[in-house]
Amino acid sequence: MRGKWIWQRRSGWQRPPEAFGHILPNFGRSIKILFMGEPNTVTMNVSLPEPLKGYVDGKVTSGIYGSASEFVREAIREKLQREQAKELLADRLLEGLDSGKPVPFTAGHFKAKKRALIQRAVKKKSA
Repeated sequence: MRGKWIWQRRSGWQRPPEAFGHILPNFGRSIKILFMGEPNTVTMNVSLPEPLKGYVDGKVTSGIYGSASEFVREAIREKLQREQAKELLADRLLEGLDSGKPVPFTAGHFKAKKRALIQRAVKKKSA
């Protein structure tokens, strides 16, 4: 009979909705992560130190997130986006390095670029 129930820290043993599938009990300070509503969803059990659990609980309690699972899914998505952005930046930097003859970054170089930009703007304005 216990296999059909899950332990909730605040509310004790509860019967899970059928959509959850197989759920492991929530022991200690771990939280259940339920990936529902997305294809090929799975259940994960994550153990957190008390300060991190308090942070997650605070976000959920504030109403910013509907559940700890929602918070963790968004955190993982944001991490993936940051990693993809880093890869793109690295690719662009390598592309720039391979793009041709290097130009020295000197004060004179930037002053010349600034003068050329100002002259271009003045020509556009007078035209």
